[in-house]
Amino acid sequence: MTRAFGEIEAKEIAKVKFNKIEQGTCSTVLYWAKFQNIIADLNYNDTTYMNKFNVGLPERTQTQLAMLPVKPETITEYANKTIEIDNKLYNIRVRHTKGPPWAGPMHILPHGDNSKRNTLPDPEPMDLDPT
Repeated sequence: MTRAFGEIEAKEIAKVKFNKIEQGTCSTVLYWAKFQNIIADLNYNDTTYMNKFNVGLPERTQTQLAMLPVKPETITEYANKTIEIDNKLYNIRVRHTKGPPWAGPMHILPHGDNSKRNTLPDPEPMDLDPT
């Protein structure tokens, strides 16, 4: 009986996690890994999984997925296509911010005026006093 109750409890916990999961600020690869861990205890169809996976994605990714001429048919295909799209969006952000996305746009002033940005002064040479 303990095993039966344990399986029921695991399934109920998975349902709660399934209803709450979103990508948030993590990568799509990490979101997919978390998603897979949750659905391992569930027995829904691919359409249900794809719909839920999509709802948890950022709007920019959802928009790109909606424009696909051929829609993926399985959750694995869907996740792989989403990861591909996320990687492309990441590369675009890197090119447009002239730096890594995690650095944020703070290193670029509005209107492209970087002449007055706050920068650290060049370091002074070390004073090596012979002893």
